[in-house]
Amino acid sequence: MIRFATLLFFIFLTSDLFPNNFYHEEGRKYYINKNYEQAKENFKQSTEDNDDGDSYYFLGEIEKIAQNYKEAENFFEIAIRKETSEKYLKNAYWNLIVLKEQSKDFPNLIKVCREMWLTLKSDTAKKKAEKIINRFLWSDNQKAIEAYQQTAFLEKTEEVFTKLKEAIFFDSKFLAPKIDLGLIAYKKKDYETAVQYFSEIVYEVPFYAEAHLLLGDIYLKKRFYSLANEHFHRAWSYGFLESNLVYELKFKISTCFYNQQNYLKAQENLQEAITIKGETFESLVLLSSIYSKEGNFQEALNSLDKANSLKEGSPLILFKKGSIYYQLGDDLFISYFKDLFEITKNNEAVRSDQYLQAFTLLIKPFFKSKNYEQVLEIFSFLPNSFLDYEKILILGKANYYQGNYLSAINYFEQISLNKEDKWLLCLAYLKNGRTDLVQKVLLELSNLYNEDDFLSLIEKEDGLKKNWQDLKTDQKILEENLDNQPNFSPAKDLIEL
Repeated sequence: MIRFATLLFFIFLTSDLFPNNFYHEEGRKYYINKNYEQAKENFKQSTEDNDDGDSYYFLGEIEKIAQNYKEAENFFEIAIRKETSEKYLKNAYWNLIVLKEQSKDFPNLIKVCREMWLTLKSDTAKKKAEKIINRFLWSDNQKAIEAYQQTAFLEKTEEVFTKLKEAIFFDSKFLAPKIDLGLIAYKKKDYETAVQYFSEIVYEVPFYAEAHLLLGDIYLKKRFYSLANEHFHRAWSYGFLESNLVYELKFKISTCFYNQQNYLKAQENLQEAITIKGETFESLVLLSSIYSKEGNFQEALNSLDKANSLKEGSPLILFKKGSIYYQLGDDLFISYFKDLFEITKNNEAVRSDQYLQAFTLLIKPFFKSKNYEQVLEIFSFLPNSFLDYEKILILGKANYYQGNYLSAINYFEQISLNKEDKWLLCLAYLKNGRTDLVQKVLLELSNLYNEDDFLSLIEKEDGLKKNWQDLKTDQKILEENLDNQPNFSPAKDLIEL
């Protein structure tokens, strides 16, 4: 027991003699005395023992003094990733900025400024990045600059447009007016022209986050999700974004990943957005869509319930819930899509193609329940592009059962009919007074049924029975007339002549 206590005392004693920062302090002494080789050895030992950020910083300073700039950059980059004293951390960032500007590595320079701005809340770093970017956007041509600056005093878009073009005429490499021309096109929804301007800008200045954001927005609107995601990620890498913009960017990145079917990345980015702003209506709706794609329908419904509490009676919630129940094979989808139809049928602004597709799913259950009036009402909102064989047939039948015989005929005549549906067409002709067509269809139907079944069917409708009897009578008279015709022999009559 005494020997164990003695051992503990020795451990504590030696730890006091050689503290954790011993080699770092030794390194600083040698550094102050400009004995850089000895300093370097001690700082290296300190990093091995303690992974000390301050020591990495001094190693960077030593390599910088020796003009080993690449090695210096490597040490400064390690220092900003470690637990480094604020004073040395700030110096490490500025050293990196100076070295990257010296080597003309501007994309990584902007990234370092951004990281320094985020970590140390340094507005100076942000201003440095802006200064670098503006240098690339600006011109040395005085006439081009004068033309561009005159746009600040113009109000009409046409006049501004002319001056911006004039600035480019004087200097075709002048990017600042091209940003404004791209924005004019963007606001007019002339996305093709906007893309041309913004693409040129990010080609020349790949670290200009604002142009990447605009390109991402355009590609997202055009549903080019891979391109949109690429530009959004570059905007994230280079952008000095406040929290509200970070939320929007992360939400858009999540939307891109969702449409690229990368649901894990979509959820990761969406959760980052939610961390910033909390659960918003749009984030909950997107989260429910991700859960649905993953087959987690209960969580999807829970998210929609939360979203509904933020915006009660939203058509989008009705659509999403109805879609989930439809996927589950639950007839609850009917009530959600019916409510969706009722609140959007008189508001074209909120009706989307997705909603119209949902309405088509109501047609069969309404028709089956003989709710023909509602079936026809739904069809009145559907464009012709939604009509296929089955829907045209239902339209014909619903119109027939509602007594709209002419409309029923118009739809039935567009498609081929089986024998059961031909009966309805025949009856529609009958009720529309088209006797000639009634008899034509009856004749076709008589060849599709055996005689007993056919006669049994026409017995149920007096009008059909009478038309069939009239047709048979006319056929009999025609046959008798043919039988009573004298035999005619062309050759014999020719000889007699």
